[in-house]
Amino acid sequence: MIKGDEHTSYAEILSRFSHHFVRTGRTSEGIREVLAQAETDRNQADYDAFFVFEIQAAEDLVSDVSQFTKVARRAIENPRE
Repeated sequence: MIKGDEHTSYAEILSRFSHHFVRTGRTSEGIREVLAQAETDRNQADYDAFFVFEIQAAEDLVSDVSQFTKVARRAIENPRE
């Protein structure tokens, strides 16, 4: 987000993303929610041995993350928009 601006936790990254992209209107709150959901799912998969992803939920998340990568790519390629 800012060259040399390093963060060590996912929460910090999500916060900075919100600050630089959502709050400024460069992307929607929905994109931030995709990242938040991905973190929740990752934590459940890492720390809950009995957590089971539903196929439809996983497919939906993959689609949402694909949309996020398109938005992120545009932001990187056109930083002034």
